[in-house]
Amino acid sequence: MLLLMLCLSLGADEAAATAALDVFKGAPKAKDPGGRAAAVSELAKTSHPKVTARLGAILAGDIPEARIAAAKGLALQIDEKKKTLQALFQGAAANAKDPLVLTPIVESLGKLGEEPGAAEVNKHVPAPQIELAKAAIEAAGELKSPTSMEALIKALKDADELLKPRDPNQTDGGRGLLSRLDRAVGGNPREDRERAR
Repeated sequence: MLLLMLCLSLGADEAAATAALDVFKGAPKAKDPGGRAAAVSELAKTSHPKVTARLGAILAGDIPEARIAAAKGLALQIDEKKKTLQALFQGAAANAKDPLVLTPIVESLGKLGEEPGAAEVNKHVPAPQIELAKAAIEAAGELKSPTSMEALIKALKDADELLKPRDPNQTDGGRGLLSRLDRAVGGNPREDRERAR
C-alpha cells in the first residue's frame, strides 16, 4: 500500500513538473523582461529535478531579469540539493562579472545551507560591490560553516582598518575612509578644523 502511494506521488510530481514546464514554454520571451522574470518565478514554485535543470539553464544564459529570478528560484529547489548546488555553481561561473545576478546566487547558496556552497560564498565576502559582499556575509552566517570564519575575520579586520580613526595631520595616502570622503566632497580636514576654531 505504501509503495503504491509512493508511486502515485511520484507520478503526480512528474505531472506537475511537466505542466509547469509546459506553461513556462508559452511564457513571454526576452521582449518582455518583467513577464519573463515572472514566468521563471512561477516555474520555480514547482520543486522537481526537471525544473531545477531548466532553472540552471536559464541562469547560465538568459536576460538578466530572468537569471535573477532563476537564482532566487533555485533556493526553492530543496528536493535535489546536489543538482541545485551544481546549477548555482555553474551560474556563478557564468555570471562572475555580473554582481546583480551573482548576489541572488550567493543568497540562494546561503538559504540551501549546504557546506559545499561555503567556498563560493566565502569568495565573495570581500567583494567591492556592497550588496554582493553583504549577501555573502549573510549567506556565510546562514551556512554556519567553519570554513567561513577566516573570510569573515579577514573582512572584519579590513573594515576595521578602513574605519580606524586617523591622525588628522598625517597624510595616509588616501587609505582612510574619512580622508576619501573629505576629498570626495571637496573638503580638507585640516582647513575645516582651522575654520571651526
